[in-house]
Amino acid sequence: MPSTRASAAFGRQTVYADLRGVRAVADPAATNITQVILHGANHRIGEQDIYMPGFAGGYSDAEIAALSNFVVRYFGDQAGTLTAQDIAQRRKDM
Repeated sequence: MPSTRASAAFGRQTVYADLRGVRAVADPAATNITQVILHGANHRIGEQDIYMPGFAGGYSDAEIAALSNFVVRYFGDQAGTLTAQDIAQRRKDM
């Protein structure tokens, strides 16, 4: 069994949070990733609530693009392609 530190390094604080191999993080356009970063997520799985707040109001378009690209690169082993302009457009489209 991996240590807590090793599990946390891959985003696994719960059994539902392991990001490795998830289709959303292998998308170079980071479509779903940016939605979650901007607006958060709230899911109930079984008896457990899974929640992440949105960060749209706290970070610039460039910061959201950089974070999205990092997630895609680190967890999805793909080159992220987002720019600040992409994030600005996604904010408008929502």
